[in-house]
Amino acid sequence: PYTTLFRSVATDDTRVNFGGAIRLIGAWPIGLEAYYVHTPGFFDTETFSLNAPRIIESRTYAVMGNVVLTTPLSWNRYGLRPSLSGGIGLMHASASDQLQILPYRLDLLGMNIGGGAVGFLSDHVGVRFDLRYFKNIKGVPAEDLLPGTTNPGQSVRLRYWTIDFGVVFKK
Repeated sequence: PYTTLFRSVATDDTRVNFGGAIRLIGAWPIGLEAYYVHTPGFFDTETFSLNAPRIIESRTYAVMGNVVLTTPLSWNRYGLRPSLSGGIGLMHASASDQLQILPYRLDLLGMNIGGGAVGFLSDHVGVRFDLRYFKNIKGVPAEDLLPGTTNPGQSVRLRYWTIDFGVVFKK
């Protein structure tokens, strides 16, 4: 179960994210990746409700260290190279409401798992697409985040999906 406050500020709206990745992978099918994604306006709301004040500024970001599993380079040297990756790292969420009643900043241990592909258009430039799921590993007790909450014993969780497209540069 989740607290009513965070259920009310959670959104199914699509948000634009920004980020980048550095992937170290050679001819073998196993590699490493550093991954960063930043989503401004993650919890922003348009209207005020009695359940929660209007969120006017918010963001999330995740910094992850991943292990990558892909096809060997010899299978498809310059074509599409599919991959799976996952790992752990820092997830951050923050928000400020219109009345400054319930501002919060959370730094959480998180995990991600995803898959995608990289395809090279030349020896040094390619494209990448990726579908990835993020979530915090351990829920934050509602009473730690919101003293005096009416839902003691419940946990607050942060989880979301990203779809990424980007340009790849190879040395």
